[in-house]
Amino acid sequence: MSYRYYEIRPCVEHDDRVTSFLGEPQWCQSRGTDVCTPESAYEQAKAYAESVGKGADDVFWTLYGIDEEGLAEAIGDFKTFEDAYGVMCNILGPMREALDYAEDDMEQDCINTLTDVLLQSTMEDRI
Repeated sequence: MSYRYYEIRPCVEHDDRVTSFLGEPQWCQSRGTDVCTPESAYEQAKAYAESVGKGADDVFWTLYGIDEEGLAEAIGDFKTFEDAYGVMCNILGPMREALDYAEDDMEQDCINTLTDVLLQSTMEDRI
């Protein structure tokens, strides 16, 4: 399985069930579309936590990988959005670097960067 993209969502655990929140869509001028912001999602999660007798300290952040069918798979839980975002940036970093090479017409460096990530991240099986 591979992920099409990643999301970070605030979550609350209650009655042995984890509920995640996307937030309310808000217009983003720079993207020209509606987006769900972490702030909006956090407000939803905090309100839910309080409604079930918990507090803001019970909200945690989960990094999700989203597959081809749009299903979310939890990758890791974090205390803060910043911690989850840092891990996501580390995952995406080599791809960003390769894209920078591709944009600068440095095709071999792009290929080498992606190949290195794939080979260093696998044990015996080549992806």
